[in-house]
Amino acid sequence: MTIEMFCPQWYYIETVPVEYQQQIEKLFEPQIRDESIYVDSPWDCNCLSTFQSQGNFDLPWNDWLECIRSTLDKMIDELKPQIDIEIKPQEAWANLYNKGMHQEYHTHDVPFCNLSMCYLYDVPDGDPLFRFIYNDHDKYKKSGLSDAFKMPIQTRVIPKASKGDLIVFPSHYPHMVAPNPVDTPRITFSGNLYVMPNDKASQESPTPKDSML
Repeated sequence: MTIEMFCPQWYYIETVPVEYQQQIEKLFEPQIRDESIYVDSPWDCNCLSTFQSQGNFDLPWNDWLECIRSTLDKMIDELKPQIDIEIKPQEAWANLYNKGMHQEYHTHDVPFCNLSMCYLYDVPDGDPLFRFIYNDHDKYKKSGLSDAFKMPIQTRVIPKASKGDLIVFPSHYPHMVAPNPVDTPRITFSGNLYVMPNDKASQESPTPKDSML
């Protein structure tokens, strides 16, 4: 007999090809470092964001999507869909974290959104500061089993990611960004996707405000 894990949570991480990383930089520099396109975050944190800002409409999100399309296609192949699906891109925005700035615990669990992604445009070496939070860890720890047995169960999961990586995950997963410890601004792109059966997609075309397409 062996110890078996069940109901696993998952995320996908892949480095965007270098030629596409370079194309993304050409698309977004230097305006992505101009704090005038950002607004104070509408969430309970102190980072800057283009979410709901006028400047967000001027950023080339459709071109960015084309640059990461091959990475998303690779992800779908590895996930092995059981049915014919369509993936509809939704909103996208940029986040800027000066030293000490962070992003609070949150999810992207909203209508017409079931996958979310984070592109690490420019992040500190060694730690992307992105964390997934496993809420049931507290219940497991309270039971005393975390002290009794060495199992791969923890309250925080830190992806081994670096600049140029794309992280994709189910939108209902809680996550956060730890405070930026360095003087160099941390810049990431966030986006949401809607995965739906292809036969349904041919009948419905949800177009939320700020849609990428």
